[in-house]
Amino acid sequence: MHDNEDTPKRSGNLDRRDFIRIITLGTAATLLPNTPVMAGPFEATDPQGVAPADKKLDPAWVASLTARGLPETYRGDDLAKIGMPIGGLCAGQLYLGGDGRLWHWDIWNRQIGTGDGGYAHPPNPDFPIEQGFALQITANGTTETRRLDRSGFSDIAFRGEYPIGKVHYHDPATPVTVGLEAFSPFIPLNTDDSSLPATVLRFTLKNTGKTAVQAELSGWLQNAVCHDSGGPGAEGRVNTILDQPHGTFLDCSIVALPPNTNRKPDQVFENFDKATYAGWEVTGTAFGSGPILRTDVPAYQGDLGGPGKRVVNSHSSAPGADVGQRDAQTGTLTSKPFKIDRGFIRFWIGGGDNPGQTCMNVLIDDKVVRSATGHNDNRMREESLDVRSFAGKTARIQIVDNATGAWGNIGVADIVF
Repeated sequence: MHDNEDTPKRSGNLDRRDFIRIITLGTAATLLPNTPVMAGPFEATDPQGVAPADKKLDPAWVASLTARGLPETYRGDDLAKIGMPIGGLCAGQLYLGGDGRLWHWDIWNRQIGTGDGGYAHPPNPDFPIEQGFALQITANGTTETRRLDRSGFSDIAFRGEYPIGKVHYHDPATPVTVGLEAFSPFIPLNTDDSSLPATVLRFTLKNTGKTAVQAELSGWLQNAVCHDSGGPGAEGRVNTILDQPHGTFLDCSIVALPPNTNRKPDQVFENFDKATYAGWEVTGTAFGSGPILRTDVPAYQGDLGGPGKRVVNSHSSAPGADVGQRDAQTGTLTSKPFKIDRGFIRFWIGGGDNPGQTCMNVLIDDKVVRSATGHNDNRMREESLDVRSFAGKTARIQIVDNATGAWGNIGVADIVF
């Protein structure tokens, strides 16, 4: 605290005996200027060593405990690290993000250590499965689609009033605003209804314009059954729409596939353990002159994960002294053509979650047919793309960094067919 003319000055020194005596009499709070006394004052005849039945609490202070305050609203960069628990009792850990997206998805019985370090250095939101909502609006003969996240609306406000998180979406370019109330049932004294393993998302649409609009809300959710335990092609995920009297349900399940007796052995397409991008067409400056040695990666990027001594990393390889200069670099890496003769492409990927901007694409006739992004995390994860429907076609792989803002980078390692 900096002293100024209005700050009371303290004078004199207290020895240890006087300090203990003052605390015993309950008047220690007078040592702190502008701090209200919550209990007391007590007399020497009052009980010592135990809490008295009559604590002589200040009525005004007691009333302040239940006084209605003003809600805190977050916008802009403050939304980035918000994660409100919303997964349901004993149902794993699911977070509501500042822009309304669901993240973390700790529902696969993995051991994830958190500890007190997460408070000082909260984790960046990660999105291990594809999920979200979008709003399609038709007005004055024009149709537009906006995702309900920071990429779709320019003005998003978050209010956390546990157990309910409230998100408001507004953009001056569209006449419809959206309100989201998200929660997991939590009702004091109602154990049964507070134990539901459920997350409830309730949307309210409002037309703020003067003409009628047609609005349609849609959502998507990746089938994540056996997300960690299932390998590419080892199982068949099945999605079924169930129309029930109480609503419409998406049932995500998995079925065993018959053994593939004609399975071809894995084929390593690229492991990037070389000093140059030989065999790849390079544009821009984001990827530097070649895959970077892990020992040359800036320490603040942390452990990149994945295999190999070298990796593709458009942040570490890009020129620039600071983070902003590095992430401002853009470019692409495009592989030589190959014929698709295996059902899946497996790879390691990290970096920004920016579809179409920081991604790895499969191109056929120069059109993107499959794509994957990072999860706003430098640590790469092993993922795969299903290309069975393109068997026999000629394709190329393209690694893209066209983003210049936060998380404007991508990392890739070992590509295997």
